[in-house]
Amino acid sequence: MSTTPHAAQPYDQFPPLRVVPAPSAEPEPLETATVTQLFADQAARTGRRGSAYVQSSLAIDFRESGEDPLFGPQATHRSELPEPGVWATQIIGAVLECTTGLRPVSQLARWLDTAPREMVARRYTLAQRRGTRPLGRSSVLRSRACEPADGVAEVSLVVQHEGRVRAVAARLSGVDGRWLVTALQIG
Repeated sequence: MSTTPHAAQPYDQFPPLRVVPAPSAEPEPLETATVTQLFADQAARTGRRGSAYVQSSLAIDFRESGEDPLFGPQATHRSELPEPGVWATQIIGAVLECTTGLRPVSQLARWLDTAPREMVARRYTLAQRRGTRPLGRSSVLRSRACEPADGVAEVSLVVQHEGRVRAVAARLSGVDGRWLVTALQIG
């Protein structure tokens, strides 16, 4: 241990600092064929899933009858909402993943009203108990949307799900600046 003070180095001996832009952290979008192949590879690796206990969520409504309606969910005008056909295609794809047991229903709680969420949760629980792997990736083949009122949309979709072509119908309501699925029927 030395008692002599450490000599400070002059700043002109160091090279000047350079500001370099950070590289993009966003991944490139995957093509449909690549996603299908990744899905098939994962299904082949995992094989048959075991039946695990799945705890469902409780439907509890903490609102009281005398509450001020201005503090609850507020209707949203159509001009403040995204395109219903495109949005429905994405959310119904996620719902189909839930019904095959690939995605937990809790991830969709924000976009599903109570009745559709309970229906999807029942199908999720059944898929988990069955333990079978899906036959393939679900995909939306066609979608149609109509808007019967401001902030309300009804969509019908044709999907390929579990090896079959099915029809899906949903009613969307604009609530708090986003679409909310208030009715859902999977054929």
